[in-house]
Amino acid sequence: MWIHQPNQHRLENASGKALAWDSEIRAWVFDIGGVILELDPLRTEKAFEALGFQKQGKEAALTQLLQAWEIGQISIPAFLAQWHQWLPPHVSDQQIMEAWNAMLLKPVDRLQELFQALCKQFPVFLLSNTNPLHVRAFEAMIREKAGIELSSLCRRCFYSHQIGFRKPDPACYAYVTAQIGYKPGQIGFLDDTPANVEAARQFGWQAYLLSPPGSLYDWAISRQLVHL
Repeated sequence: MWIHQPNQHRLENASGKALAWDSEIRAWVFDIGGVILELDPLRTEKAFEALGFQKQGKEAALTQLLQAWEIGQISIPAFLAQWHQWLPPHVSDQQIMEAWNAMLLKPVDRLQELFQALCKQFPVFLLSNTNPLHVRAFEAMIREKAGIELSSLCRRCFYSHQIGFRKPDPACYAYVTAQIGYKPGQIGFLDDTPANVEAARQFGWQAYLLSPPGSLYDWAISRQLVHL
């Protein structure tokens, strides 16, 4: 796989042991992809293969492109231009963007209900390794399928391409901590990638891993974060 593989969801912390949330938590930070938005990165991989992309020999360049893309070092035109170098000449910008966004599926069930309840008890933030094309697409998807603006779910969305840091870089957690104004130990964090959870815990956040086979709603109910 050359793009982040999502998990289906089970309730555990980074060590794999089920935990209740820490009572010292005063604010929550949630990942987007794999947590509030269902993903299937294989769809994007297959879409690019269908356009004629051959990964062999390009792995290092692709990793470098995607990491730079996620911290805002590459513009949309530059991102598309790189893909044009790897694809047949007849492939259009629109086809590249559609292939790139193919991994985005749908918002998780009961998203608005859950976050409305959470926001009555905690300041809630979103933190995502992402890029401008995905943000444009998933904000529109949540608007269309859930009937809400993503920004209405939280106090602030921290997008990696806007803040210049991506998980699991400690600088990412340091930046968000400074911005939201709580001590690290007062911040709860939910992500579906073990490396991101472990790095957050090393920084001092109360971090939890969402992995197969539950859901964000089940996670919140089981931790008694909300009562719905």
